[in-house]
Amino acid sequence: MSVQDRPGWARDPIHAAGGRRHYNSVRQFRAELRRIEIICFLAESHISLFVRGTQRALAERFGVPEATISRDLVRIFAEHTRDRRCPFCGAKPLDEDGVLAIQEGHDRFRRWLGLSEDDQNGRTTNRSS
Repeated sequence: MSVQDRPGWARDPIHAAGGRRHYNSVRQFRAELRRIEIICFLAESHISLFVRGTQRALAERFGVPEATISRDLVRIFAEHTRDRRCPFCGAKPLDEDGVLAIQEGHDRFRRWLGLSEDDQNGRTTNRSS
């Protein structure tokens, strides 16, 4: 029995590629929809991304691994170019340093935003750049 005689094997490679293309487009659509839902959820619930466990809570809510949520958040922020403002705080244009700060963790991101380390009440002390 050859490989192509197996049940479920696509005899036509073009047909198989079409199936992969369709599957990948569905995956990309679902990922983009999830990112939109994450933005809406965070905006409506006023949950801070700086609180420990936020990504885990988002992962449980949306039924995906924490790493997926982390990549989604990086993608959400990265889509905003230098001339646009941060989608959450609206205070500072997001640049490559900001995206790297997001990837490195909330302490580094807070420093990038110019938030004081000792501010416990959520008030910001913005530094002019």
